Amino acid sequence: MHDGMGIGWCQANVGNNLVLNCDAYKDKGLDVLSDENVDDFGCHPRRESDAGNRIVGCR
Repeated sequence: MHDGMGIGWCQANVGNNLVLNCDAYKDKGLDVLSDENVDDFGCHPRRESDAGNRIVGCR
């Protein structure tokens, strides 16, 4: 994932997933206020059952 608008890869409200050997870079914010404040990988659990996500071998 690259040169996108917003987070390159994002996961929310799910658990026990594996993200393996992915690249994410040069992702931009949606406006001037967020241009340099964007994560290329995002994992946002909201409840205890959303645990167990792993990001492995990613750059």
